Parts: sequence; C-alpha cells; structure tokens
Amino acid sequence: MFKVVVIGGGISGMASAFLVRESLGQAGIEHQLKLIEAEDTLGGKVRTFKGERFTCETGSNGFLDNKPLSLELVKKVGIEDKLLRSDDAAAKRFIYARGRLHMLSANPLKLFADDLLTIPGRLRLLCENFGARRPEGVDETIADFARRRVGKNAYEMLIDPMVGGIHAGNPEKLSLKSCFARMYEMETEYGTLTKAMIQLRKNKKKQQSGGGPSGPGGVLTTFKGGLSQIIEEIAKKLGGETIISGHPVEKVSYLSNNGKVKYQVAFSSSGKLDPLEADV
Repeated sequence: MFKVVVIGGGISGMASAFLVRESLGQAGIEHQLKLIEAEDTLGGKVRTFKGERFTCETGSNGFLDNKPLSLELVKKVGIEDKLLRSDDAAAKRFIYARGRLHMLSANPLKLFADDLLTIPGRLRLLCENFGARRPEGVDETIADFARRRVGKNAYEMLIDPMVGGIHAGNPEKLSLKSCFARMYEMETEYGTLTKAMIQLRKNKKKQQSGGGPSGPGGVLTTFKGGLSQIIEEIAKKLGGETIISGHPVEKVSYLSNNGKVKYQVAFSSSGKLDPLEADV
C-alpha cells in the first residue's frame, strides 16, 4: 500500500491530491491518500460568497487562461462546461477607498483627476522616471518594486489591490520576476515603466485581452458558480474519507524503515496529536 499525505487544502494542495490520485489510479498502484487542512473550510485563499443577486470573491477573482496546465486541470476535473470568461464589462475595474468606489482608467489624465491617490502620491507617480535603480542580485518583491518605481501611495491604492485580485497573496513576499515577468522585463529593457509604455504605444504592440502592457496577459476566467466551484468539485472526487479538515499539522518526522525513508505526519485532534505514516 503506497501512502500519500498532502498538507494544505488550498488550490495547490487540492490540485496535487487530485492529480496524485489520478496518476496512481491509472498506474494501477494500490494507495491510501489523505489531505490535511488546518481550517474547517477548504480552498485557502479561494473563497466565494454568494448573495441574493451577486457572487463575490473574497480572494482571487479568477485565473488567467494563458497557462495550459490550469485549463488541463479544469478539463480533468470535468467542469470545462462551467468556465466563465470575462467580457468587455470586466475591463471596468473599481477600487473602494475612503467611502466610495473609484473607477480605474487606462487614461493617465483621468487617473490623475480622480482623488484615489493623494496629491503627493500623484506627484510621486509623475516622477517614476527618476525612481531608484533595481538593486543588484536581489529577488525583489512586488511591494519593493512598486514603492521604488511609483511610490508608497500608488503601491497601496493601485498595485496592492491588483495583486490581491490576481494572486490573493502578499506583495511583500511575492517575487516580481516570478509573478510579473513582463513588468520586470520592461524595466530591464527600457529603464523605466514610463519609457516602456511610451515605446510600446509607438510600436503598437498588440496585447492579449485581460492583461495590460505590464500585466501577465491572458483572459480572466472563473466558473459560473464562482472560483470555489473547482474546490468543491475536487473535494467531491476525493471523497470525505480522504479529507481531514479543521486539524492543523504540528509536526513532520522522518522514519527509518530498513533503510527506506518514510514520513510521519502528526496533526492536532481532540487535544492530542494523531500520527499518519506516509511514503511521500
């Protein structure tokens, strides 16, 4: 019996558990699979709230379809017919700040006319050309990059919400080069984002729908039932006997079994630690 334990019931953990079960099943390998999630609810940052006439995402609001593996997972889970791609209306983006909604505009003049940014923040944005150079030999975070290039106010009001909607992650920890490679390349090639934008407009380079000249590209995609639909469908396919939720993992240990390395995963349950053995 080949034993597998997956720690974490976010989209990465759920997808991993699903693909492991599929691969082992296709290979005809007898196995035992367990997924352990600290919270009572699966999905991690992926959370969908459904109101009477609306659907709200409290984390990521979708995924970009420019990664074939994402669509391949959707197809394997069997909910390809539930995909919902954004249309022109999705180009209208709003940020809620200081008691009201501010519509974002690709037109710099409209952006500067709005009071989403403070006056010092708008002036700092105008000085992007004079931002500090990238530090050498550092895997710069999105937050550090944004503050360096466009200032603290623009980072907090514009960049942070954008990153939250795409990655549902902390810009203080996410790598710019990994998450926004195009933005990294623009600074590398042109020196500043302002120069890059001007040159890109002159060259009339066509950009994919869903991403601007500095965005990651692709079409923003979700499901008819919200992003949590893929979590719910994977959970159904894994089965209740596979998932242990509401029990945080406290310790992972190596076990020696005649020279073969195995693991013991201990999770909290009813005030004590319950151990699970695993090959991987």
